[in-house]
Amino acid sequence: MSAPTSHFLGLAAGTALAAALLVAIGFAWTGGAYFSLDDPYIHLAFADQLVKGHIGASPEIPSVPVSSPVWPLLLVPGSLLGLGPAGVWLVVFGCLLLATRAAWVAAERIDAPTVQTALLFVLAGNLVPLTTEGMEHLLQVGLALAAAASVLHLDRERLPWWGLASIALLPLLRFEGLGVAGLVAVYAAWRGDRRGLGALAFAIAGLAAFCGAVHAYTGHWLPGSVLSKLDTIPAAWQTPEHPWVLALWLVVLLGLLPLGGRPDLAALASAVALGHLVFGRASNHDRYVPYALAAAAVWLWASFHTPHETREAPSRTIKLVVALLLTLVHIPAWVAQPVMMRRTHALHRTLQLVRDAVDAPIGTHDIGMASLGATHPVVDLLGLSNVPVLDGWLAGDPLPAIASEMTRYDAVLAIGTDGFFGEIPEGWTLVAMLEPVDGESEELVTRVAVYATREDRVAQVHDALERAPLDGLRRVAFVEDQGLPPPATRSRR
Repeated sequence: MSAPTSHFLGLAAGTALAAALLVAIGFAWTGGAYFSLDDPYIHLAFADQLVKGHIGASPEIPSVPVSSPVWPLLLVPGSLLGLGPAGVWLVVFGCLLLATRAAWVAAERIDAPTVQTALLFVLAGNLVPLTTEGMEHLLQVGLALAAAASVLHLDRERLPWWGLASIALLPLLRFEGLGVAGLVAVYAAWRGDRRGLGALAFAIAGLAAFCGAVHAYTGHWLPGSVLSKLDTIPAAWQTPEHPWVLALWLVVLLGLLPLGGRPDLAALASAVALGHLVFGRASNHDRYVPYALAAAAVWLWASFHTPHETREAPSRTIKLVVALLLTLVHIPAWVAQPVMMRRTHALHRTLQLVRDAVDAPIGTHDIGMASLGATHPVVDLLGLSNVPVLDGWLAGDPLPAIASEMTRYDAVLAIGTDGFFGEIPEGWTLVAMLEPVDGESEELVTRVAVYATREDRVAQVHDALERAPLDGLRRVAFVEDQGLPPPATRSRR
């Protein structure tokens, strides 16, 4: 086995082991949480419904609650086999290995060992916490790196097949993938290989077909998950990382790029940084920030390095120190994932217990866990998987649509975090306040309000909650026991 191969296998094994340990710690510490977000449960529920021949996240309600045409299809085999979350993990860890390989391919063409080591550890260290999301982000990172790294082959040959495949698939995985795929395809065409433009045209045609199908099915050209988040993008740009990262990109591109002896490396950094920073949103995992750090390192080296310059390779000790420091940078993100898994698990478990307690249609704003394994319709109060409710939110007045859809599907109760509604639809009655707690620490996660949708269902909901196996997981406060004010006087908090 050659040294580079053994080094890659070591990196891949180490990254996979770190990710597996992080997932295992989160699973054991939470008592059964699989992911740190609600979104992977939405994808899994959608895949389960696809297997049953229904397009939607829960039974009977038609919707397209996912923004990726490709990712739910990758989960379908696991749903066919009845693997549940385990099927998602098989796909996710496959994507982790692919992303690690892409990071290796991108770094191995850089003949500055310190920069190469820094790039590998920045990227590999970021892949580990991304694993706990259980979503398409790992595959997105892998395809983005592969597409951008393929430009390094243009010195001696055309784009490799895996570069063309990445350009074609990346936009179909996530819309912002166009930021990477488009730049790489245009750059390759400028260097004389126009096949990338063909791969990009394939991706755009696929996206157009997907959007056309969404429009025919829902009346909107974009999925609900995209439309509902559009208003959060301006808010995301108020966070510190976006303005300074974009400024860094512009300064380096305009000021240093003309000086560089390796424009292909600058293009690599530009494609990765631009696609994931300009078109991406801020996230709890800061999954876009490491690309700015990696891009800055590559830019600075590529701008002042010439092919004739010789450098003495850093000692193993220096490389070890660099690797250790860059690994320490990621430790806060690693530690945060089990904490997120533990806190979200309490809320998700509450939703499932309440759903199963009434054994009837319900409404909630966190539809992933509530829809997974549901035998009755689950009305999405945010509109991700319910078109009329989404239309209400887009129009600025969702309450009439929520009330109408809850009546349409005969939903017995609505459950949501306290203050979510601000106001509640006419005829709803606040029955109980549930307090999901963080495991044995009894730390409050959030207060959850449970509403009966009609007066004649108050007793039904009350009795169902009393019979529900809530002991040890949460505290239940019924309205008449706590002296809570009537629903009409409650305000958003």
